Amino acid sequence: MAIEKPVFVKFTWYEPNQKRDKDNIAAGKKFIFDALQYYGVLKNDNWKCVTGFSDSFFVDSENPRVEVVLHEINEGAENG
Repeated sequence: MAIEKPVFVKFTWYEPNQKRDKDNIAAGKKFIFDALQYYGVLKNDNWKCVTGFSDSFFVDSENPRVEVVLHEINEGAENG
C-alpha cells in the first residue's frame, strides 16, 4: 500500500571514493523514485506527493550504498 501523506525524502550516498562528482551520484535518485512508485511505496513522485528532498555524501570504501528515508509530512508542517 502506498504512503498516503506527502513525503520529504532524505538521500544519504556512501561512495567507495571521491572520484565521481556529487551531481552525477545524485542523478541516481530518478531511478530510486521510479522504483518506489513501481513497488507501490509512493503513488507518484510529483509535487503533491514529494515535497522535497536532500542529499548528503560520504565515503565508505567497504560498504558503498545509498540510504533513503521517507518522512511523512503533516499538513502545514515544515519540510525536512
